[in-house]
Amino acid sequence: MGQMPNRFTSEIGGPSIQLRDIAAPLSITETRLPAGMAMMALVLSGGVSVARGMDAPLEIDDAASMAVGAGGLAWFPPGKMGRIRADAGTRASLLMVSEIGLAQALPTGAMSLRLRDMMAEEHLFQLTPDDQAETRRYLGALRDEIARGAPGADAGGDLIRASLLTVLLVRLYRLGHAGQSAAPAPRALIERFARLVAMRRREGWGVADYARELGVSRKQLGRVVQRATGRPPLDFIHRQLHADACDLLSNSRLQISEIAFRLGFSDPAYFTRFFTRLEGVTPGRYRRTRRAKPPAPPESYAIWP
Repeated sequence: MGQMPNRFTSEIGGPSIQLRDIAAPLSITETRLPAGMAMMALVLSGGVSVARGMDAPLEIDDAASMAVGAGGLAWFPPGKMGRIRADAGTRASLLMVSEIGLAQALPTGAMSLRLRDMMAEEHLFQLTPDDQAETRRYLGALRDEIARGAPGADAGGDLIRASLLTVLLVRLYRLGHAGQSAAPAPRALIERFARLVAMRRREGWGVADYARELGVSRKQLGRVVQRATGRPPLDFIHRQLHADACDLLSNSRLQISEIAFRLGFSDPAYFTRFFTRLEGVTPGRYRRTRRAKPPAPPESYAIWP
């Protein structure tokens, strides 16, 4: 996979701030990004994957890359991305800013500290049509000012560019504090999903319930969990319930029907089928087998008092 040809991007700017407009041809294309710069990516159609680090793979790997779909707005702190891959037909705008450029755009007072905290983390938002249009307008205005002249050549132009960048950063901050972060970063989504399963797995929740609670679509949750674990969300939930069932069958005197109800099954017969499918034996046989085994000896006498 080669570097993106000129038709893929148009680029304006200098060492402190750059804007690239992506108009991908009908094929997947990839290129490197400037080292040490922060990036805001607005995806209008198609999708992009951004690798964390120059050598990170751009494969289906949530630990190494972030996928941004149509309508998505992503933020990467300085030095956190190395390459970008665009799907066929992608249209997007990339705003890249050096740490010096960010420092010049920071306002004074408490907002400066809030923006610094925000800019230190990755963010991924799914924009409403109105927010998308507004962000495009500010990026367009910034593009026009960059095209007017080189940084330093016009003090008034430098001030306008810094001011427009400030507005974009504040808008990003507001998105994160107005309940509009509908597309959390994959790693954060996986962690929240795992914690939620730990709390709710015995309440009979389905995948749609978890997705609704996490503020994402069922399709998005399924895609992220599948990529991170190799299994669909329902399988992850079932395996947690299976582990609970094994523990209760081995270490409690509850009747099998009581275990079924405790784990959120309204029908003990369905629990039996569920357990047998995952374990290969019925709950009753599993319990008898476990009780027939002698307790395991201590691994070392050194642990004795």
